Amino acid sequence: MPTQEIPLHDWTGFFDQFSRRHQGWRATVEVLSNEIGAELEARDSPLVGISADLKDTERSISIILGESGQHCLTHIISDPQYVRLKQTNDGIDEALAIESRDGVTTLLHFRSSNKPEMLDGVIP
Repeated sequence: MPTQEIPLHDWTGFFDQFSRRHQGWRATVEVLSNEIGAELEARDSPLVGISADLKDTERSISIILGESGQHCLTHIISDPQYVRLKQTNDGIDEALAIESRDGVTTLLHFRSSNKPEMLDGVIP
């Protein structure tokens, strides 16, 4: 399963495209760290979008999940250092791993991994 690191200078455009392609897809967010182990932030919630705020001295990435018109969960990753996209052997987006400077990794993965053109308007 190929994994691709997304360079910092591409984060804004990458997240814009990723959000458009996967908006509404059911996703799970997990936070992994040595101190707390694995902690589930959200399960099977529709993806609203992901954005990067790349100020000179401060960086953050926001993952927004929730139903349209209802309360949304916003998970913020402070001081992200690496963004990695994991794909299946067929090139289908499977998961994102975002690692912060302190070693905490946030995983965003989908309930089902399908090519967008195979969905025919159906949200997995």
